[in-house]
Amino acid sequence: MATVPAMRRSLARALLLGVPIGAVLLAAGAYLAVALTRRPPPLAFRAAQLPSKFPGGRLRMTWPAGGEAAVDVEGIGPLDPSGAQHPVPIASVAKIMTALVIVRDHPLSAGAQGAEIPITQTDVSTYRADRALGESVVRVTDGETLSERQALEALLLPSANNVATVLADWDAGSEAAFVAKMNARAQALGLTATRYADASGFDPGTVSTARDQARLAMLTLARPILAQIVAMPQARLPVAGLVHNLDALLGQDGIVGMKTGSTTAAGACFVFASRRLVGGRRVMVVGAVLGQPLTRDAPTVLDGAFAATTRLLRGLSHGLETLGLLAHRRPVGWITAPWGRRVAVRTAAPRAFVGWPGLPVEVRLRQVDHPRAPLHAGQEVGQLVIRAAEERLRLPLVVSSGLSTPSLEWRITHP
Repeated sequence: MATVPAMRRSLARALLLGVPIGAVLLAAGAYLAVALTRRPPPLAFRAAQLPSKFPGGRLRMTWPAGGEAAVDVEGIGPLDPSGAQHPVPIASVAKIMTALVIVRDHPLSAGAQGAEIPITQTDVSTYRADRALGESVVRVTDGETLSERQALEALLLPSANNVATVLADWDAGSEAAFVAKMNARAQALGLTATRYADASGFDPGTVSTARDQARLAMLTLARPILAQIVAMPQARLPVAGLVHNLDALLGQDGIVGMKTGSTTAAGACFVFASRRLVGGRRVMVVGAVLGQPLTRDAPTVLDGAFAATTRLLRGLSHGLETLGLLAHRRPVGWITAPWGRRVAVRTAAPRAFVGWPGLPVEVRLRQVDHPRAPLHAGQEVGQLVIRAAEERLRLPLVVSSGLSTPSLEWRITHP
């Protein structure tokens, strides 16, 4: 349709040609009616440059010089592990699976004590035999009773091999039958490089990889009772009295527990869970270091595993990144009106999306192709979908300020 100047020229021409003024005014009125009632044209959206990977160079991890190690970041998945990742003896780290089978067969809430487990003369004989072999044990007496929770505390904190046998017999009737359950559970969880020969891990035939154990650690944290116990610095048992957690790193570098292990065949082993703060977001990092040198002259034979873990976590602290695209004040694009207004489009709230330098990321925008005015500040206009490794995030997108409909003059001049 014609513009206002063109309308004036058309009106003058119509009058000169003798067209009735009424007809001209009727046509002009129809033009104005259409111009004022016609829906404003769609707004245009232009996206900011979207990243294809996390910022920074290559992630540099301080992996142990020997043995093997693996790290898994909550929501993201595993980093490329260190070492050959061949099945190796894992010592008392095996007790993680022992505990998982027990709480699956005998569910226990975080605040409960659970069933009572009687200690027999056979259990006392096992305690004495294990102690004679130099295994880690806690003292038990004939007629004593341990609650399920107390037995798990004895298993996971001072790492009592004799209590692993007590739990196996109580659950399955024999250690052999219980070990069959452990192996079945490992296969069900996809731990294809893991094989259990006993419930305590003292047998060098109990083997796994750091990668399998890191995966198992993440699954263990999903059991509130087990997450609670491995985070305890100590516990009190009926006969053994006060027992201490062998995890000397508990409370350091964000470590919230897990399991130690050491034998001559396995070396020093440590499966750990650490809660890290990255870009304002708390993420759980789990990992395993296996086959580290035993340090007989150090305060603990596990010092080699502890030192390797500390180096891993501190290196990872400098390596984990957040995606700057999700900063609350950073636009992911702009909506522009044909009548000259422009507003920024942002995520509705700040959110940390965690990864490591160079990690590929897929970012897609949805539902922001053809918005229309008017828009009010904070109005949702689409969604931002981000995928990286195992994590997927969907966030609402909003306009940072309002955008009104076009003015009367613009409507008349741009029908």
